[in-house]
Amino acid sequence: MPENLNLIFTLSMSKKRLEIFVDANSFKHLAEVEINRKPSYQKVFENYNVFTCTVVKKEFAKNVSSRPLSHQVLSKKLSSNKVRVPRTRKIRKLEYNWLNRFYKKEIKAGKDEGERHLVCTLIEMIIEKNISRAILVTDDYTARKSFIDDIFKCTNLGEIWNTADLLLHLYLITNSISFEIIQDAMRDVISIESMSWKKYFVKGKDEQSDAKLKMIKDYNSKLIEVKELKNKYK
Repeated sequence: MPENLNLIFTLSMSKKRLEIFVDANSFKHLAEVEINRKPSYQKVFENYNVFTCTVVKKEFAKNVSSRPLSHQVLSKKLSSNKVRVPRTRKIRKLEYNWLNRFYKKEIKAGKDEGERHLVCTLIEMIIEKNISRAILVTDDYTARKSFIDDIFKCTNLGEIWNTADLLLHLYLITNSISFEIIQDAMRDVISIESMSWKKYFVKGKDEQSDAKLKMIKDYNSKLIEVKELKNKYK
């Protein structure tokens, strides 16, 4: 997650699109929120170089036929040129010979597999000089605190954002999204049941709804700052 709005502004100044590596939960949340009456992932595809990994692609496709139409459409797009799924050679080697320094659980299929493979894919792309830095987009706060945050702190791979951070940056770099539209989209994505609110939760004091409201208020304040920045820049 970006630490401040100055970082978001700096990232947006480059004409080159940002490379973002998106987790299954974030794809799900993007599919459930609309911007300008279209699924929000359409705006993301238009403004970013979107990457994922094979495991995330399979995770998202699982039981997709029983999910909303927007999920089904996005699942097909994950197999198109809208999303890049790099061919990787060293995921297993990285996973078992290096990632286990940070990941303290048993490495096996299923649990955190998408997040593990996404991180390893990003690392391989950087080491092979296909990209220099990247944004990892995930709403899995538990996986972040378990191992992802520590990896990024130690290796300076780039930044970790959640879907709300991505929408905040999207509003900054586009002129086709009004403040009211992005405000509604931000509220909607944070209100999704599976969207992580744990950072805002105070144990013994807050209910889940309290944490969600804190998160909405926080991101609304950030949106207002970005709106002010854009107005001053005109």
